[in-house]
Amino acid sequence: ARPHLNKEGFHHCILVPVLGKKSVIGTLTLGSGRHVRYTPEEMEFLATTAHQLGLAVENLRLFEQILRSHRQWTNTFDSIQDVVLLHDADFRLMKVNRALLTRLGRAPSEVVGKTCEQTLPGSGWTGCPYCRGDESFFEGADPCFHGVSMVSSSSYADQDTRQKGTIHVVRDVTDRHVAEEKYRLLFQEMQEGVFVATPDGTLLDCNDAFVRMLGLGSREELMALNLDEDVYASSERRET
Repeated sequence: ARPHLNKEGFHHCILVPVLGKKSVIGTLTLGSGRHVRYTPEEMEFLATTAHQLGLAVENLRLFEQILRSHRQWTNTFDSIQDVVLLHDADFRLMKVNRALLTRLGRAPSEVVGKTCEQTLPGSGWTGCPYCRGDESFFEGADPCFHGVSMVSSSSYADQDTRQKGTIHVVRDVTDRHVAEEKYRLLFQEMQEGVFVATPDGTLLDCNDAFVRMLGLGSREELMALNLDEDVYASSERRET
């Protein structure tokens, strides 16, 4: 490389290893256009400077990785279609996802840091509408957004601050309940006999018409029977 250095007017170059926390991550090169004698103190200064530069570069990379990881986590968090909210022990919202913000019609700055009572709609509840003691899962009427919701709750404690928090995942299952109710009404009101059974002949469900067709007094009487043994003329007929 010396001919190239001479061409550019350099008399010499000093190469100082840039040390990270565990290994060399690069080289700091200093060029001079004239002859220079360096004292041990100056060489020590250059080595220390290069080491500090190495630590700064590593910290910057680590910070960028944290930001990238945070963005990925935020994107994943916001891609969840269910409502997700995280609050502390005082029911102050620490994190919410886009699904909840859309339902509320509000920006993150208007929600994060506020209490559940200040933010979530509905009435008849205090603290948090989705906290039910030690109950980690329930399904029922949604106290905030009407309809029917399936709610999963998990508690955690931050390792550094020991601050306790609770995460709620709220899924709207109103459409499923409506469909189930329609199916139940259809099942019960049909004039044809309808039943559900296992392959071995155990009855799981049936409608009233099926009970009347068999001349029994109640659904319970029928449910105690076995299809192969008590209902079909022969097990071969049922197999067919």
